[in-house]
Amino acid sequence: MFERKSKKAAQITLNSFIIFLFAIGLYPLFMAVWCAFKTPDQYRLYKWFPTFPLRGENVSLAFDKIEGYMTRTAFVAVAATVLMLFVTTMAAFSISKLKFKGSKILFALILALNMVPGVLTLVPTVMLYHTLGLNDTLWALILPPAFSTGTTFLLICSFRGLPDSTFEAAQIDGANDFQKYLLIGLPLAVPIIATIAIMQVSGTWGDFAWPMLIMTRANYTIAAGLKTEFYDTTVSMPVSFAAYLMASLPLIVLFFFTGKVYNEGVVASGLKL
Repeated sequence: MFERKSKKAAQITLNSFIIFLFAIGLYPLFMAVWCAFKTPDQYRLYKWFPTFPLRGENVSLAFDKIEGYMTRTAFVAVAATVLMLFVTTMAAFSISKLKFKGSKILFALILALNMVPGVLTLVPTVMLYHTLGLNDTLWALILPPAFSTGTTFLLICSFRGLPDSTFEAAQIDGANDFQKYLLIGLPLAVPIIATIAIMQVSGTWGDFAWPMLIMTRANYTIAAGLKTEFYDTTVSMPVSFAAYLMASLPLIVLFFFTGKVYNEGVVASGLKL
């Protein structure tokens, strides 16, 4: 009896601690929401809890400042994701399913490049894009994800998990390599491809270091734009909160509608690895 009570007390303590940590994690999000609808005086006096009435004007003021950044980021996110998936899926399928001389060496190089910290190649990459005349153009934001070795590695593992007999049967039926890639490989890898696409859109939306290095302020994406537009302390804090909240909404909506596919892709990639 005493042992049972001890276990129950320990479980209650553990659950209470988890709930406490969960509340600490959620509180900043709720704070950002109610601070986005305060007046400057309300924010100064009562920033830690909600107040009424709500000031919806902050949203329109914030949207006027970030509309251009959000439009540009949405275009870059879609274009970069489409190009990345086109290049990496073809490369991964070729290395994993097409037998050609040097495929193992290519895979080894991709694996080795994944071990190199990205910060080591940051300066040479900036120099390369400046030399090619692509700095301060949208191509400087769209092209880098297409050469992602990490994405290619995940796709290689995914394609290798598909049975060779399926592709051999298609070849007997007269399918060429591109048809095997397009009609068999891609449909079977949809979960991991969808997960990678969601991660790429999220990464583009939240990246501020690369745009600030390669672009001028007029062509920043949303993360860099938020950092520059609302860095000045003279900007109203409630308007800043409203801007950050609006900038987060597209990703919240994206994960709300694609969460199931994302989870399936994560599980599938884990099993393949």
